[in-house]
Amino acid sequence: VDVLAALLGESPTGRDQLVEHARTLALRAGPWKYIEPAAGPAVNTATDTETGLSRAPQLYDLATDLGETTNLAASDPGRVARLQAQLEQIRAAGGTAADRDPAGPRPPARARQTVP
Repeated sequence: VDVLAALLGESPTGRDQLVEHARTLALRAGPWKYIEPAAGPAVNTATDTETGLSRAPQLYDLATDLGETTNLAASDPGRVARLQAQLEQIRAAGGTAADRDPAGPRPPARARQTVP
């Protein structure tokens, strides 16, 4: 996705979606944030901070809950299913930028030649 126009302030819309990656993946679409279920501790005991991990899906309306304090997943399973499907489509379409080589495709390796 080419986002140069959005970065330069030339596009009034920017991106429709944003994938966040910390210890799990999250999808932001409009005011909604879906965080996929993930195993792991909910609290980092070394720092006494929340990790954001949960074995259940999380859904937040950032327009009214910027601090992500009220998980709406149980009350809006349809939206959870749609955002989960969108995240899976994004994942299937190519993964993350780290999965791709910024230099582009590499030519096939040449066979070694022995020198007489």
